[in-house]
Amino acid sequence: MECGKPEKANLSPSIYKGLLAKPKLKIFIPINKQDLITVDNLNDTSTPVMYTDDLDLPYKTNLKKYDKSKFTQVRILTDFNWLKEAEKDENYVYHVKAIYIDAMEVDSSLAAVMTSANKYIGQLSLDVDGPIFSIDYRLAPENKFPDAINDCWQVYLWLLKYSEKYLKLKFEKVFLEGNSAGGNLMCGITTLSIVKNVRIPDGLFMMYPALDCSNDSFSPSIFLCFNDLLLNVSFLLFALENY
Repeated sequence: MECGKPEKANLSPSIYKGLLAKPKLKIFIPINKQDLITVDNLNDTSTPVMYTDDLDLPYKTNLKKYDKSKFTQVRILTDFNWLKEAEKDENYVYHVKAIYIDAMEVDSSLAAVMTSANKYIGQLSLDVDGPIFSIDYRLAPENKFPDAINDCWQVYLWLLKYSEKYLKLKFEKVFLEGNSAGGNLMCGITTLSIVKNVRIPDGLFMMYPALDCSNDSFSPSIFLCFNDLLLNVSFLLFALENY
């Protein structure tokens, strides 16, 4: 049985602020080691196993302590907990037009970045009709490349292949969004999808993404960073070295 979302209630922004502070749903998606990206296999174009095969990869809940190399935490922002409905009816499937996968830096130490990200997600939750999957990807410098892209890539693959099987969620389109480093990661997922013959996202929204990290070319943004009080050239080079 496929069921759509019930008529949307007239929820005030304050309710959505509470939703952001304490997301209704939090899941832990398993990482499939066979499909891990490494520095040595960056040019590998083979299609991921978890995308081609039907593996046993159920998500977990209520993991207070977990190994981040085995699971990725994902916060689901939604005003309708369809999983409770699925518990009542094993044939229940929640059908939405689109889902949104987000890589915002909500845990950033920069207060301004965190505030703007929360405001954006809050407004987005008011405007969209489908759930938002916010990925708590591993951060540098504690976690080096390609840990962050692995987290996002595996969540993307899992949602494409296993969301209907385990989450009882069916969607028509998938959109990616991210700011700064998150924009870089979402662009990376799109590139990997093209190269590895995986379903390509239907839309990509990036806010001030870090796209050219080669450090051997010139752009207007590099010129501007020489006078930037916060993201100056020394800080950016330091961040790049620790990524």
